[in-house]
Amino acid sequence: MGRRTLCMCQGCGKSIIWCTTESGKMMPVDWKPELEMVEKFDPKTMTSHFATCPRSGDFRKKKEKKQ
Repeated sequence: MGRRTLCMCQGCGKSIIWCTTESGKMMPVDWKPELEMVEKFDPKTMTSHFATCPRSGDFRKKKEKKQ
C-alpha cells in the first residue's frame, strides 16, 4: 500500500484523494492527513467529496433515458 496522491477538485478547488470502493470504482474523498495510506473507501471514517462539493452535479454521469 503506497502513499495517496493529493489532488485538487476541478470544481471547488478543495483537496481530495481518490479511493477504491467495494465495487472497484474510484471515488473522490475529502482529504484528511490520516488518510494518506488508505486505499479502500470506508464510509465510517471517510466523506465522499460528492457529498460536500457544491459543484458535484457537474461531474456526475447523466443516465440515458430508456425508449
